[in-house]
Amino acid sequence: MVGSLALTRPNRRFALNYHGDVTPIHTLPFVLGRSDRSDLILSRPSVSRRHARITPGPTGLLIEDLASTNGLFLNGAQLFDPIELRPGDEIGLGDERLRVLELGSPGDPGSSGVRAKYLLVSPPSADGNALRELVTVLGAVDAALLSSHDASAERTFVAHIAGPVEEEARSGRLDAEIATRVGLLAVRLAEATGNSAWFDFVLRLYTHAGLDMPPMLLSSLYTLSRRLGGVDRSAVRQYARRLRSRGDLSSKRRLLLDRIEGLAGSGKRPRLVSHAR
Repeated sequence: MVGSLALTRPNRRFALNYHGDVTPIHTLPFVLGRSDRSDLILSRPSVSRRHARITPGPTGLLIEDLASTNGLFLNGAQLFDPIELRPGDEIGLGDERLRVLELGSPGDPGSSGVRAKYLLVSPPSADGNALRELVTVLGAVDAALLSSHDASAERTFVAHIAGPVEEEARSGRLDAEIATRVGLLAVRLAEATGNSAWFDFVLRLYTHAGLDMPPMLLSSLYTLSRRLGGVDRSAVRQYARRLRSRGDLSSKRRLLLDRIEGLAGSGKRPRLVSHAR
């Protein structure tokens, strides 16, 4: 099970919908503004560098103005004091508008039919808050890529997916289906951005988890390696060694090893900027 990615009061998790990109409120306090140190960056000039802040309240989440130039609005009314947020609320910062979502609720893209085609994982039947949130974030990344918002997709993947999923892989708790879906999404990120770090991320994820890579993902890596002009041989060989260490060299796994080692024959390619860990 993927570890918690958001911090709100128990059993309720919230997110902000900003032009179709869903950002979970993953830590508190949560700052919105133009500064690159904000938790959600809004780049329009009408937004102050530190415009508003979301904090825990007695029964939910509170939002407050941080002495912004153009004011903070909730459902059209200007705020002068902290007020509790509710699902469906519209937050106004300058000329920007965001919608409050409760993850797992009917208004959440992770459970509504409107964005169902973007979902990459199905929510579990029980105790699935953290995984349901991961579903929402994966859907947001997928939607951003489909809309050619590559930089936004990459920022969201780095901030909310890469680290927690890799940590689950290290602990041996990563589900094989989730690994596949995350791996395919990382390949799409590499294709869209040209950042070879995502190729390495997929190999590292499967090396840590000790999982057999499915043929569909492996084929995608072969295609990606040609686009990138080669691969990091050491990362490929490390994954091959991890598979051999499991001992069970069935015919299926031997075939997988042959194909993995074929990737190493593609040569070394230049390293680009790696994602934050």
